[in-house]
Amino acid sequence: MNKILTLSLALAAITTGAIARKNDNNPFANKAGKQIHNNNVAGKTNANASRLLSSGTNIYDGNSYLLSDSSRYFYSGTRGFYNSLWEDWDYDTAKFMHFTSGAFRPTDRSYNQYNTTNKPTLMANEASDGSNWLPEDRTNITYDASGNVATYEYESNSGSGLANEYRVNASYDGSNKLISATEQEWDALNTIYQDAYRTTYSYNTNGDVLEEQYENFNGTSWDLTSRASYTYDANFNNTEILQENYNTGNWTPTYRSTNMFDPNNDLIKSMSEVYTSGNWQQTDESYFTYDGRHNAVTSEYRGYNGTAIIPSSYSTMTFNSYNQMLTLVSKSWDAAANQFELKQGDADMRWHYEEFPVGVNEVARQAKATFTVFPVPAANFVNISMNLEKPQGVFIVLQDISGKVLKTWNEAANKQFNKKLNTESIAPGNYIIKVMAGGEQYTQQVNIVK
Repeated sequence: MNKILTLSLALAAITTGAIARKNDNNPFANKAGKQIHNNNVAGKTNANASRLLSSGTNIYDGNSYLLSDSSRYFYSGTRGFYNSLWEDWDYDTAKFMHFTSGAFRPTDRSYNQYNTTNKPTLMANEASDGSNWLPEDRTNITYDASGNVATYEYESNSGSGLANEYRVNASYDGSNKLISATEQEWDALNTIYQDAYRTTYSYNTNGDVLEEQYENFNGTSWDLTSRASYTYDANFNNTEILQENYNTGNWTPTYRSTNMFDPNNDLIKSMSEVYTSGNWQQTDESYFTYDGRHNAVTSEYRGYNGTAIIPSSYSTMTFNSYNQMLTLVSKSWDAAANQFELKQGDADMRWHYEEFPVGVNEVARQAKATFTVFPVPAANFVNISMNLEKPQGVFIVLQDISGKVLKTWNEAANKQFNKKLNTESIAPGNYIIKVMAGGEQYTQQVNIVK
């Protein structure tokens, strides 16, 4: 699915050398330090809110910016808040386009249906074949009496129409914190759902996630496979994420992300490491600066070249009065010039919003999350741009449509994160990019052409 500028949450279970999860749209996950069931509000007031209207991406070809991708969102009435549960806007319909042969041409469209409390109950996506809209996937959601997501059922189209793929069931404690999420995969032969994966969560007294444990079902019982642990400072900032694999009673570290914060509790540095041959090896580091409203206005990423950490990319961002991102411009490091310059594949991204009256209501604090993969289609490189609420270490996987893992990267995703993936050795075709962060999984399909 080439849904260019939207983001869906998913439950991730990471095992050694393979990804235990096989699908991507699952809300039962917690951001480090933030429960998914919480609605952040700025209070009850007569006010205007701001909702995303459109977005556009231009890609630098080495000489100038070229039009690449765009999206347009449509809403009903006062609907249009940012939904932190789904990491997307509560739109009615959305259209996504790619610029080719001198014009923007539709690639995908999405539509949502809601219940009487404005919670989505159906989320559907369709892909264009150039002439017709074809069903791509569909999600059905139910809620418990407290408004928590109770079940999440996903259908996909593998060429012969929509068919059941998996279902997730969630359980919560008395404070509505997610305690466990169990994924069941569809058994077409026996026409039933069978247990497959399970994630359990524990919290500190502040309600922040302390640990996520991942299990696989072996047919008769649950096998522990891995876990992610979170450490916080006195101000509840997430200072470390540690990922470990489980093997016959022992925990083996695999990945670690450490974060530094300024006196305003803004993330200013993040460092990622992988555990290899009994030692920690640094893979990258990121630096951030902020405006007076705690929006990250610059982001610098440095990567490991085999011998040292060197500069890689630099992004500048602007925001509106609602603290929503308006622009993101990326540049790449030029070693010869010893500075950041525009290079092929760098992006200029823009978001456009509209105000709408909400009356006496709980005005949602506008989030600033995006997940962008560009260019589409790609050739020798693919850029990932992310904007998250919390800093998180991430694990990036490139796999083919069959699920075979082709390449992996360990990175650091913070409030602003940009990464260029080298796909020069990858054959033309359709591939899946998965980004796993703090027990969540973000997925994007990409077409590679040569």
